[in-house]
Amino acid sequence: MWRLVYFGYAKSPFVIGLTLLLTFLLAWKGTEVRIDVSTDALTAKESPLRDTYERVRENFGSDQIASIYASDPNLFTYDRLSKLQELNRFLQGLPYVESVGSLFTLPDIRHLDGVLETSPLLRRIPATEEELQLKKQQAIENPLLRRNVVSEDGNSTLLTVYLSPDRGESLSERDIYEQFESILARYQNDFTELYQVGGPALQTWMMDLLKSDQLYLMPLAAAVLVILLIFNLRSLAGGLLPVVNAFVATVWTVGIMALLNVPINLLNYILPVLILVIGATEDVHLLHEFREHLREGGDGSSAMRRTASNISLAIFLTGLTTILGFAATSLTELPILRDFGIAAMVAMANRFAITIFLLPAWLRYLGPTMAPHERDGEGEEAGEGQGKGNPFTSQITEGIMTHVLPRPHLVFIALVVFAMPAVFLASNISLSNDLLSFLRKSSPIVTRVNTVAERLAGNKVLYLTLYGNEEDFLTHPSLAMVAALTSYLRALPEVDTVASFSDIVARIHEQLNEGDPAYNRIPERSSAIRQLLLFSHPKDFSAYISPDYATANIVVRCNINDSTELNAFVASIRERLDAGRFGATLYDLTGSSVLVAAAVDAITRTQILSLGSMAIILFIIVSILFVSFRCGLLTLISNLFPITIIFGLMGATGIPLNIGTCMVAAITLGIAIDDTLHLLVRYSRELKIHKDEKKGLRSSLLAEMPPILATSMALAGGFAVLSFSSFEPVRQFGLLSAAVIVLAITADLIITPVLIGSVRLVTLWDLIGFNLRRALLEKSDFFRGFTSWQAKKIILASDIEEYKSGTRVIRRGDIGDKMYVVIAGELEVFLPRGEERISISKMRLGDIFGEIALVSKVRRTADIDAITDTRLLALDTQSLRRLQRFSPFLASHLFYNISQILGKRLAERNRDTSSPLRK
Repeated sequence: MWRLVYFGYAKSPFVIGLTLLLTFLLAWKGTEVRIDVSTDALTAKESPLRDTYERVRENFGSDQIASIYASDPNLFTYDRLSKLQELNRFLQGLPYVESVGSLFTLPDIRHLDGVLETSPLLRRIPATEEELQLKKQQAIENPLLRRNVVSEDGNSTLLTVYLSPDRGESLSERDIYEQFESILARYQNDFTELYQVGGPALQTWMMDLLKSDQLYLMPLAAAVLVILLIFNLRSLAGGLLPVVNAFVATVWTVGIMALLNVPINLLNYILPVLILVIGATEDVHLLHEFREHLREGGDGSSAMRRTASNISLAIFLTGLTTILGFAATSLTELPILRDFGIAAMVAMANRFAITIFLLPAWLRYLGPTMAPHERDGEGEEAGEGQGKGNPFTSQITEGIMTHVLPRPHLVFIALVVFAMPAVFLASNISLSNDLLSFLRKSSPIVTRVNTVAERLAGNKVLYLTLYGNEEDFLTHPSLAMVAALTSYLRALPEVDTVASFSDIVARIHEQLNEGDPAYNRIPERSSAIRQLLLFSHPKDFSAYISPDYATANIVVRCNINDSTELNAFVASIRERLDAGRFGATLYDLTGSSVLVAAAVDAITRTQILSLGSMAIILFIIVSILFVSFRCGLLTLISNLFPITIIFGLMGATGIPLNIGTCMVAAITLGIAIDDTLHLLVRYSRELKIHKDEKKGLRSSLLAEMPPILATSMALAGGFAVLSFSSFEPVRQFGLLSAAVIVLAITADLIITPVLIGSVRLVTLWDLIGFNLRRALLEKSDFFRGFTSWQAKKIILASDIEEYKSGTRVIRRGDIGDKMYVVIAGELEVFLPRGEERISISKMRLGDIFGEIALVSKVRRTADIDAITDTRLLALDTQSLRRLQRFSPFLASHLFYNISQILGKRLAERNRDTSSPLRK
């Protein structure tokens, strides 16, 4: 593994040249990447809800609207109405417009001079002031027009433009918005307010905000990162190299996105910042390690070899977990999250490749500038581990070793005290998936939408479609049910307007009876309903009834921009219908806003699936790497704690679970585990050197704390930059991720040392690389019944003592507390006889001696010397307890073997009390 890291250094001209070529080619391809900020990205492509929506839209027209809002205190004047009529004609003439609902197109059902008029209210604009005021009053009094196209004071009107869903890919939302803007520009001076709202306007504003964010978020994040890295590494090259690498990775990612047809959306546009911030973590670890080896002396090549040897395993593991953390977010049916997950996975893979290949190549030429100054090493004591020269990290380490490690129970109590309330508060987290909720409430487009909703109707369109048999809705019972349901919906406080076929029939009935409000109802006889419809044209109500009168459509408009509230509103309607309050009927309640709101369930599933899969993956990786399920579980607990606290914070502050915040858990878990893995790998290495848990942990903390603090500061600072985003989910994601990183530092420096401080770690590579002779298993009673793999675990989890030839291992008369197993070499046992020492036996592979010391501290009765270079497995009571914690199953089997050995030795001792080798 280390050879891959060193390859970049050794073959730097080739690596840099290939990088430049790939960057050029992918930059050219990246110009073709498309942008998608549509609501379609917020809904599942394949679902029964979407099928229903498409069927209803095909029958009753599009709910994709672009509304033109006009307001003026003197709206009903000839000049202004003429301008609006001209604007109406312009809009109707556009090829992608299905229809326009306005004062100039919607039927004004009215009985006039013995004739029922169904023509639009302003088919002809009156010339006199008196007639204009009459038209204004008629518009306000007409329940079919009031708040649908005219405000209650008559000073505002709405031209609702229904867009064709089949307008083709060549015509974007921006194209429509800009065409509308160019048309509106001709009339801006004629009204107090004149602007457009709806899908094209909202999506165009979002595209502009997205581009604006990219222009300043990336430079701001880069500036924050460079400052923090230069401060921590005390090197200009150390601060700039991660930024250069991030730029290369970003170009690669955009180019590959174009190749995979993955669009830039409202989430993955932040990838350059994530690439910069997250990618810098491994760069910093590698730079710090390289710098420390330069401090120790030698040239750049030897420093890179040692760096690659020491850090390659941790870099590969952390790179894998980060990639998997992002990949987990793609396990969803929502296109916006799936596209983000795919793009982010590609981005992290690119960044990982650049870290292991390109960064070492840069260091071939810039490495000398990374050499520490003399003052950097002041106060460093030889042999005390990397990081000793930093008084700040030394003080933190000593504080952890002195005050935290000896008090594990207090740490566990604090963990529970903080975690339990967080779990309770997490139950209060709301859900959100509304496109408008992406924007801040102070945004101009949000203000415009709310103004239109306040004076006329909201931008959310719901279709409640009722199904029957042919001509069912020409009968009194069915149409009366539609009327009752319409009245119920109209009375709901969340509803702005409701329109249905029953409204039109009731209006005709009223007007044919000289406008008497008592007749604003459905006639009792079905034949009367048929007669009323003879006075109208089918096109007047085609949006509300099918040609065969078998399907009725109730159109509801509201301004509910919270997905949880909209889902609750929809659920309450469905509950009434399902309970049979309006009779037994088949129905669909749909609309694009309903689809988007319903997708919050997908967000919840994504959160559970991504976090669960990430936790399982991390557990498996750590358990396999360190050959211990216990270690995997402890590591998972340590890293899930910050996420638990964040969920509690979301519940307490009202931050919803949306497409931005649902990424926090899985992604930050993948990132936070990085420092944990670096600490664990270092700890396993230091244990081999110090053969003592506390010394190994102290040395590990001293070595890893500087890069941990540097990368955590960079991550938290980089994520905090996202709080300046124009989009609420991204802003919330940035703030929460920064908070998680800060909490993760606490977990890594307090919880993790307590959890692993008493565990002897063994890595998978140790087991694979350890050469265990088969004869040891066959000859030694100590390893009876163990497989080769199990024996390796026992040996590597215990203390190995090595002695040179001629060294005295045991001295007669000393008090011993260890037993020994010979795993390599040969020893000789001597007893004194007068002035001489007599050899009485030899011990070879698999032999055991000193086992009585495990149960009784007695004086040794013989000298034992190593006659060749020797390796001994040394066990005392403490190491056996440690082995029991490491692997209870192996320990129980080992205890049985030791008891058998002790029993056998005691029996032999009873027969021959002169044996000197059993103490």
